[in-house]
Amino acid sequence: MAKLLKERGIKFKRNAKNEELADLLGLNEPKEEPDLDEAKPVEPEAAQQKQLVEILTLLSNDIKNLKDEMAELKKPAEVFSIGVRPVQSAPVEIKQENDTMFLTQVPVDLLKVAREVLGDKFQFECEAMKDRPSFAFTVVVPSEYSLVAEGVDKRTKIIENSLGMNGVRDWCALVKQNVIKFLGKTITV
Repeated sequence: MAKLLKERGIKFKRNAKNEELADLLGLNEPKEEPDLDEAKPVEPEAAQQKQLVEILTLLSNDIKNLKDEMAELKKPAEVFSIGVRPVQSAPVEIKQENDTMFLTQVPVDLLKVAREVLGDKFQFECEAMKDRPSFAFTVVVPSEYSLVAEGVDKRTKIIENSLGMNGVRDWCALVKQNVIKFLGKTITV
């Protein structure tokens, strides 16, 4: 048996459980021959078989445990998802200007902040970015505050989600500052 195991390259990890089995199978290094005066009496064959059965039972339990652990490792990993609460949105606003229609859906909290800074004459659009945690916030400047002769004056900025309302407030303040600076008109809120 020992020769067969060695030929197949099977090695035992030395521990208390399988040390006796290694001795019985002859896998351990041969021990020095004891003096005949100190020799132990040979155990009966039934006792050796009982030990062998115990050792084989321990090994089969170890193999079963290893199989269970391997099966556990082969299971696919659990996927965790983070719940996202829906954002309250203002009703869709439709505005007709110069044969162009604007459809906007802006979260209520962002719309409130934008209206506090720029007032009700301005329109707003908000679109979530698909490739990053940001959103495109657009201020649609009314023609009375715009230098654009034809078309629509839209001023868009990509704002990180982490900035949220503060990012919208800062962008609207900059738009307001530029309107005042270049047109000399005051925006009343």
